[in-house]
Amino acid sequence: ERALDILSRSLEIALAPVDGGRDGVTRRELASAGVPLSSARTPRDACLAALVQATQRAAEGLALGVRAEEKLAADLVADLAARDARVREQAVRVLGERRSRAAVPALIGRMKEEEPRLAQRIVAALAQIGDERAVPALIEASRGGDAPLTVRLVRYIGDIGGAEAEGYLLTLESGHGDRRVRKAAREALDDMSARAKEAALAARK
Repeated sequence: ERALDILSRSLEIALAPVDGGRDGVTRRELASAGVPLSSARTPRDACLAALVQATQRAAEGLALGVRAEEKLAADLVADLAARDARVREQAVRVLGERRSRAAVPALIGRMKEEEPRLAQRIVAALAQIGDERAVPALIEASRGGDAPLTVRLVRYIGDIGGAEAEGYLLTLESGHGDRRVRKAAREALDDMSARAKEAALAARK
């Protein structure tokens, strides 16, 4: 796209295992780059330069991701404070995928991450881990957001569950001013109830 004399290009590259590979996982990385049109002889040259830069950034992101998957949890927690946002992002992703309960306090401490996308991924990682220690922080975050953000956080809180989550969801379901939030709270409570019944049935068996 062209705006303010900048030509930008985005691309996604994939790292796929050959013949199934070691783990059979295909990793993908999206990156973009912008090049001033004034720095190139023609728009085509600027386009090619932007594509090259985007490709390099995507390849670097893939390499960071692979390295993150080889690290111990303690090293990933340390990476949450790295200066490079891409290193922080990969640490969050891997900790969430591993459901690392040891990382929960550090992830909670990074919930106010300056980069919005990374902050959202931290919240999603906490939901993925499913540790009830994250519930108070998620409740606090939901109180300061707009309805769409609150709805998303309500779902995460319900997925984690626990007594504190249930009490908060009951409060929202009965008294929140936005219909969407009340509906999300009701659905989350229904899901929690269904899981509790399934657990009780499994225990009896």
